[in-house]
Amino acid sequence: MTAGELAIDSRKTTDITKLSDLYAKNALPIEEYERLVEYINKIESPRELSLVEKMLGEIEADAFTRPYENTGLRQPASADTDSVIAGKSFKPTAWTILSSRRFKAASLMQKTATHVTILGDMRLDIGEGELPPGRYVYDTITILGDTQISVPPDVAVIIQATPILGDISIGKGVRTEHSPGCPEIVITGATLLGSINVRLRKEPKRRFFG
Repeated sequence: MTAGELAIDSRKTTDITKLSDLYAKNALPIEEYERLVEYINKIESPRELSLVEKMLGEIEADAFTRPYENTGLRQPASADTDSVIAGKSFKPTAWTILSSRRFKAASLMQKTATHVTILGDMRLDIGEGELPPGRYVYDTITILGDTQISVPPDVAVIIQATPILGDISIGKGVRTEHSPGCPEIVITGATLLGSINVRLRKEPKRRFFG
């Protein structure tokens, strides 16, 4: 084994130890922990390992801003589970790591929420009339992945996120100005080597039977 390979193995051991510590602090659910451990073990490139280490730093920094440690609760693992835990006050977070997930309107009702996509694909699907009027702030972090937000015509979307070697786009037909009485979503956060795309939701065609 070369010196370079030994150095990579040492870094991988350190990263898995940090990952285990983050899991022990409730910073991510068991499914994502297991996926990341498997992924790190397969890494052979120093550049790829550096990206993972940056990602772990993002998770660690986010863990300090969310008071999960004293709740005794882990984040919801199901893509269709509402993130609101009755009687608890904390900022809900949806994670997609090395996987693909679709979140429906039932899990998007919070006024503030964090959505993290790392080496994965996240879909936030909001149907017409499903989001009550008001202002919603979605802190969206996308690293080497894709986050797509589908909204109906009555929802306004304000982009405040920052692309870092990535892409942020709003599709044709999406409302970008506030309208009284309509829901408004403010997208904050950043995308690193990934994309955040807002698209007008295609409502299913109604069938009429005569």
